[in-house]
Amino acid sequence: MNDGIIVNPFKTKNACVEISVDAESKDSPTKKTDDIDRNTLDLPKRKIVTWALHQGYTKESILGSIYKCNPQIKGPDIEITDNLQKCNEIYDTSRIITNIVYQYLPEQIAVNFRKIDRVIMSKDNNIYTLYSIDWFPENQTSFETDDLSSTEQKKKKQMVIAMFIKEQIDNGEKSSLFSDEMDIQMSLATDHEFKFAFRSAIDYYIVGAWDDSLQLLRRCLNLRPRDGPTLEIFRFINEEGSHGLEGKLMPPKDWKGHRNIMEQVAEIVE
Repeated sequence: MNDGIIVNPFKTKNACVEISVDAESKDSPTKKTDDIDRNTLDLPKRKIVTWALHQGYTKESILGSIYKCNPQIKGPDIEITDNLQKCNEIYDTSRIITNIVYQYLPEQIAVNFRKIDRVIMSKDNNIYTLYSIDWFPENQTSFETDDLSSTEQKKKKQMVIAMFIKEQIDNGEKSSLFSDEMDIQMSLATDHEFKFAFRSAIDYYIVGAWDDSLQLLRRCLNLRPRDGPTLEIFRFINEEGSHGLEGKLMPPKDWKGHRNIMEQVAEIVE
C-alpha cells in the first residue's frame, strides 16, 4: 500500500523522517462504526501523501561495491518513526509528529499544531503525545504564479531570495520564513471554534471525563464531519467506554490518560 522512504534531511543523527505516498488511499474504504454516521465514514480517505517526524539516533551503513551501494539506516528510533508514519493511517492525517519534536518548534509554528492523542505505539512502551497540523493545500490556489522569466533573471531572483533568507537567519528572525510565506499561511486552518472544542475534548479525554469529551467531539464532527482525529477518538471512546450509575460515559477502570495502539499499528500493511 505504501511506498515509504526514511530520510535524514539535516545530515545529522538527530532527526528521523518517514514519508509515504499512498497510491490506493483514494479507493480505500474508511473504518465503520455504528456510533458514527455511516455516510460520513463511507467517504474515501483524503490523505494521499503523508509524513511523520520524530527525533532520535540512527545507525547508517553501506552495503555494496565501488560500482553500486545500498545505504541502510537502522535503529530503534527508525522503527518508532515507521510506526508513527502508520499513525497517519489510523487518524487519517497527512502529517504527524511526537512531543519530542513539538517541544523544539517555534511558537509561531507550534500554535498551528494540535494534540490528537497520547499513545504507546512501539516496543519501548514509552508514552508519546501525538500532534498534527491542520494544513489543507488541496483547498487553496497557489499564491505565486509560474515564473516565466529567462534563466538569468531566475538566477538573480534566487540570489536575492538566498540573501534575504540568510539575513533573516542572522538577525534571529527564522520564524518569519514561516509566517511570511503566503502559500503556507493561506492553507492553514482558521476555524477557531473547532480548534477550541477539539482541544477541550482531548483534555477531557485524557483526564477521563469521557462523557464531557464525547459531547465536544460531537460538536467537532458538526463543524468538520471528515476530521480524522475526531472520528478516531470518538470511535475509541464509544467502543471502550461504559455507562456509570448516573448514565455518564466512563473510561475503563485502568485508564491512565493514554492508550496502546500497537495492535492497530501492526494491522497496517506497508
